[in-house]
Amino acid sequence: MYSIVLTVEDSAGNTALARGLFLWDPKSRVTVTNNPMYVTGASDVRDGVVWLTESANYFVVNWQGHFKNAFQHDNKLLNKVEPWPIVKGLDDLQGNRTVNEIPNQQGIVNFYFGYGHMSDVEPSDWLDMGLQTEYELQKELTDGEFIKVFVKAEDIMGNSYTDSLVVGIDSTSPEVKEENILRNNPSDDPTTHMPDVEDKESGIRKIEFIVSDAKLDTVVGNGTVQGQRVTSGGGRREKRDTASCQQDGTCVCTPHNGCYWRKQEFVINHCWLVEGSGSFKVDATIYNNAGLNTSKPFQLSNVDDLSGINVYPKPTSLTVKRSRETTVEISWSYDISCYEIVGAKVIFKSSSSDQAKELIIPMPKSSYIIDDLEDNSEYTIDILTLYAKGKASEATSLHFN
Repeated sequence: MYSIVLTVEDSAGNTALARGLFLWDPKSRVTVTNNPMYVTGASDVRDGVVWLTESANYFVVNWQGHFKNAFQHDNKLLNKVEPWPIVKGLDDLQGNRTVNEIPNQQGIVNFYFGYGHMSDVEPSDWLDMGLQTEYELQKELTDGEFIKVFVKAEDIMGNSYTDSLVVGIDSTSPEVKEENILRNNPSDDPTTHMPDVEDKESGIRKIEFIVSDAKLDTVVGNGTVQGQRVTSGGGRREKRDTASCQQDGTCVCTPHNGCYWRKQEFVINHCWLVEGSGSFKVDATIYNNAGLNTSKPFQLSNVDDLSGINVYPKPTSLTVKRSRETTVEISWSYDISCYEIVGAKVIFKSSSSDQAKELIIPMPKSSYIIDDLEDNSEYTIDILTLYAKGKASEATSLHFN
């Protein structure tokens, strides 16, 4: 911001001052802030779309605080200029930068609004909004329809920035058509729920699920999975092209949000089911991208045949390392289990003796040193994993000389 002051002096020493102001700013630009542009009553932006959940003949777009010329705003270059002892009528009162404040919103002096199709880069016509930061667009939308709205912000130097939102309508919740459960498929996998769901407008955003004991009414586990798209695979499925999945009916495609698998997967951890009555309920809530949801209960019974239930894995990776002639170190690994591991039982016996020696090794140790070994003897070592409540695995055996 510059001021040019002209001083005029006559032969008697009288002076008069005149002032001209100008703004020189070749570098600053209009940008966007962390304050989002939004549609009143709509969802947050999801995959580039804000969703309305009711059909209407108008909606309100708001961009308060979204645009900014930070340099001009932070340095107060558009504020009122302090007075000087200038002769009346000779101060700068004409042009774009006078002594008066330039009305602005964070360095923005003009907004423009427009709308068009989803594929448009800019609207065909702009509506001059002045400094107004919201607009009620009289436009009727019904389920599955989209419109793209644009706002352009301009600063005093003529720099501009255009931002846009795609607005969609989805007033229907996801539809759950049937339940599909894969138990132990393959045999060492957890149980996978694959509800057959459909949402043709905005697509599946996520599934939240709670697993509870049906008789005791206690929650044993919960989880959240994101909606699984055809083009990114998901679960047991490899990604596919959308044309083939539409042809065989394995996916549901939306106008804007791509294609989703018809069967959405979420996995039940069998370790949640080791305690309780043996009869469990799964409450799944399926959300679409518009934020609407459908809840569906599923029953899960006869859990004793599920992988990991009533299974107590034995130790693995047994090794023997001799450190001296009469000393060895044995080590092992504990396998993954649904049950609490408290330690291991080590049983070793020499071929020269009828007596076996037993040791309890508490968690988290997984090794033991045996010394005073006899020459020319063969040793047998059995190791069992010990579990809480007095349970134990079968033994893993090892022989060495």
